[in-house]
Amino acid sequence: MESAAEEDAAEIPPSYVPDELILKVGSKEELVALIQLAMANGGEFVDAVGALKTFRLRFDSEEDAVRFRDQLGGDYKVENNHLVKAPDFPKYETRDDSERQNLIGFGATALDWLGVSGDHSE
Repeated sequence: MESAAEEDAAEIPPSYVPDELILKVGSKEELVALIQLAMANGGEFVDAVGALKTFRLRFDSEEDAVRFRDQLGGDYKVENNHLVKAPDFPKYETRDDSERQNLIGFGATALDWLGVSGDHSE
């Protein structure tokens, strides 16, 4: 019989993609070697960010990803591919809302209102 904590944990989806890993490498040679190693272990290259020297691997299962991570040991920086939630859009007033509240835009007076009027071309 499962405990209440185990039942709750089973209902909470993971905050990462279970069958993917993100790796950070120091050189292009390491990148190539790790991709070849991953492919030999059932992984596939998905994407890379060259400027950050990171790449994303996808495996057939979470178990394969964990096995690959364990095989690497502590030699490389390996992270889960965490999910990111896009922020909610703020509520914008429409033109109709502004007119009902007698709101007007700054127009050409924004700099005066900020107290920085004058020529700022330099």
